[in-house]
Amino acid sequence: MTAPSDFGCRHDLDHLLRLLADRIGPDVGSIARDSADTITAEVAAYGISRDPLLQVQLYNHSLGVFRALVSCLHTNRSPAAADFPATPEFASSRVQQGIGLHDFLRAFRIGHITFWRRLVATIAEMDDLDPRCRDRDIAAILTRTGELLLEVIELVSSDAGSAYLEAEQFRLADGERMRRDLIEDLLAGRRPIIGPRRALLNTAGLTAGAPFVATSTRLPDGIDDSALTRIRSLMRTAVGRGGTGLIVARHDEVIGLFPTADPAEIVARFVALRPDVDTPNSGIATGISTVHHDWDFVAQAHREATVTRDSIGPDGPGTDGAVTVRAATSLSPIDYLLRADDTTAYRLIDPRITAFVREEVAGDRVYLDTLEAYVESDLNAKVAAERLHLHVNTAYYRLERIAERTGRDLRRFTEVMDLIVAVRLLRSGSPGSPTAERSRPER
Repeated sequence: MTAPSDFGCRHDLDHLLRLLADRIGPDVGSIARDSADTITAEVAAYGISRDPLLQVQLYNHSLGVFRALVSCLHTNRSPAAADFPATPEFASSRVQQGIGLHDFLRAFRIGHITFWRRLVATIAEMDDLDPRCRDRDIAAILTRTGELLLEVIELVSSDAGSAYLEAEQFRLADGERMRRDLIEDLLAGRRPIIGPRRALLNTAGLTAGAPFVATSTRLPDGIDDSALTRIRSLMRTAVGRGGTGLIVARHDEVIGLFPTADPAEIVARFVALRPDVDTPNSGIATGISTVHHDWDFVAQAHREATVTRDSIGPDGPGTDGAVTVRAATSLSPIDYLLRADDTTAYRLIDPRITAFVREEVAGDRVYLDTLEAYVESDLNAKVAAERLHLHVNTAYYRLERIAERTGRDLRRFTEVMDLIVAVRLLRSGSPGSPTAERSRPER
């Protein structure tokens, strides 16, 4: 290849590029150092990194790229992927160091610009060119070096971007496994021992002794993996504000642990979520535990969140894609206890009461409604009649019938309390309830 010059002189372009390569080759070390320093100064993610190896890696990577470019100049050839074998390794390191893809590629651009500027300065200082052909020769050199540099930028950026995304996928997969294993350990009552798991908790703001709440989100029936991924991602960004908290998909729910002393704060964040998930059941229900202060209570917090979530009911969520949320603090102690499933409690209920509730659930429930109104009226039949818009004699009649069917004296507080607890337990819809299947709405 040749480049025409003034006065008819023609210099071999390969020869000119070899001259340039021989001149700039000894300087690639200092150029790489300038490149590393400039990247650290101009890209914040590099400047604030505490990894002591980052600066050395920046220098070594720049040095390898620049040496490959000099080799291409020396033989006037296009670059190949084999010229940059270290790029995947450095991409993986940047992922582990928390350097974003945008900053990673920006660092590449800064390095290439640094090298280009030194190239231009070196070309301008080439004093062994024929004066008669100097301008044409320099133009030819600049054109070809510019082409080579663009080819290097395209090749390295493409390979680096692909390697970065692949490393990021592995990191996310490893991180998801670690989060899932950590949650499983905490739910089993095992405190984190190994350093990475403790570091994960600390990064999430869940330090030992710090206040936290657990959340349990019931997923819609028939949800697919892509929808689950969108929900989890949305929860991480919108609910895990500031990068705090852990969110893990587990079986048919999504579990969250969030550092806070105020459950209402987490309620507000969940209420604001709009997953926009196209599923047979469009709603998503979330229960939020009371505040706890130690890793040993994660299992208890999760149980609180699950019981509270299930209190919403299978048809509780709205139809507009919003998340229906309930905090454990919104339940009374007795409501919570009634919903915390324990089959022994059902076995202790008088069979007459069980039969009464079963018949009422299968019928028009007027006697159940009368009993509830009577209790809410502080055992005052007249007030209960007013609430139900009944004649007082009708209310008395119904109460007498309830007493006969259940064997309870409705004038005695302790017997009424025993009856109402049994009724609410049977109507809770818990799996152990003899009336659970009948009391649940059709799905």
